[in-house]
Amino acid sequence: PTISSTPSSMPSGEYDWCVDSTEKFELPSISYIHTKKDCGWVESKNWFHCSIPEVIENCPKTCEKCSCVNNPDRFEVNGQLKNCNWAGTKSGWRCSNIEEVTRNCPLLCGVCDM
Repeated sequence: PTISSTPSSMPSGEYDWCVDSTEKFELPSISYIHTKKDCGWVESKNWFHCSIPEVIENCPKTCEKCSCVNNPDRFEVNGQLKNCNWAGTKSGWRCSNIEEVTRNCPLLCGVCDM
C-alpha cells in the first residue's frame, strides 16, 4: 500500500507513524467485492470492514489496529537510527530489552492486539 507519512527519526507518540493508505485497494479475500475500496468506505461499517485482512493492512488507523503495524521509518535507539529490519536480526533479545524496538515494531515483537 502507499502510505502517506512524514519520516521521523523518533516517534513522539506510541504509534504516530501509523497512517491509513491514501490509495484504493483490492479485497481478494472477499469474493463478492469486485471494486477497489478506500479507507473512507471502511469508516461506513468499520465494525465489519475492519475484520477484513486487506482493510487492516491498508487502514490500520481507521481500524484502531496501529499496534499491528511496524514503523516503516527509522527510529532512534541509543542515539543511532535503526529500523525494524535491524531489530529483526535479533528480535527476541531486542524486543525484550529495548523499549524503542517494542514500541516501533509491535508486529515483529508479537505485541499486536488483533
